[in-house]
Amino acid sequence: MALTGIGWKNLPAATKAMVQQHTGPVRSARSVSEGRNSAVAALLTTSHETVFVKGLHRDHTSRPTQDIEWMISPYVVQVAPRLLWRVDEGEWDLLGFEAIDGRHAVFVEPGSPDLPLLIDTMTLLGRLTAPRLLIRNAEDLWRPYLDDPEDSRLLAGGRLPYTDYKPLNVLVEGSRALLVDWTSPTRGPDGSTRHASSSG
Repeated sequence: MALTGIGWKNLPAATKAMVQQHTGPVRSARSVSEGRNSAVAALLTTSHETVFVKGLHRDHTSRPTQDIEWMISPYVVQVAPRLLWRVDEGEWDLLGFEAIDGRHAVFVEPGSPDLPLLIDTMTLLGRLTAPRLLIRNAEDLWRPYLDDPEDSRLLAGGRLPYTDYKPLNVLVEGSRALLVDWTSPTRGPDGSTRHASSSG
């Protein structure tokens, strides 16, 4: 099914009512154009907070990515916006995140002040243990691209690497860089794996 954007005001009344059970009455809504991996992408403002809402029609072929992001969110709270709630009844499957008052990172330019922030986040991410969930393994994912398939053992491990670094997926807020769009979590290498491989 083709992905067509839809604004908050055009969602079914029943869907908006379920969202507002979590947020309270929505006073304003602004669609977010970046990314376009979700049919719904909007900032909703209430009397006491702003939340970012993303989602897909329940019939869309990519809807399982909503399940994945919901599943992995408790394990990446140190490096990603908090996932607050989910509405997955009726026609739409929507996720509500804390709104980040920031901007997309600039890290393709030498000397960018965002680079140290991203490095800090990557360092923190490198300490996170991959949860015991059904997620992709890095050695399986990248084995087809290696000259020697046996080298894929170097990619095995128990950490949780982020595999979609691009400016749109890194938000800078103050002194931190946050990683968004966790639809493809991957289990990958850690220091002990690399040491064991290099010493073997």
